Parts: sequence; structure tokens; C-alpha cells
Amino acid sequence: MKMFPNDAGFYINAGNTCMLMKDTLKGITYLEKALDIEPSNYKMRTQIVNFLKNAGYADKAKQLESK
Repeated sequence: MKMFPNDAGFYINAGNTCMLMKDTLKGITYLEKALDIEPSNYKMRTQIVNFLKNAGYADKAKQLESK
């Protein structure tokens, strides 16, 4: 991350890797960082919101939808 601090794709990949390893909370943290870097990326936001809803994090999903 030190090498790519402003690369949203890097954080997306890190988040997806964490999800595959069943480290959901860490994965969500990385995905949120990706959104901080590219807040206007509607497709990424939608995918993250859908994941959160499916994983049982409805409140967090609503927070992201309202931003």
C-alpha cells in the first residue's frame, strides 16, 4: 500500500483477497479506502453496497448508498 497509496484498484484487489480469505471486516476497510480514492466510481460503489447487503451489513450499506 505504501507503493500505491492512490491506486483504487490496488485496494479493490486487497479487499477482494481478504474476502476470499474470510476476513470480511478487513476487506470492507480496503474497499472503503478504494471508494475514498474514487468516490464517483458508481460501479464500484454499487458492487460494494451489494456485497455488504448480502453479507448482512445492511446499515453499512445504507451509509455508503447515502454518500
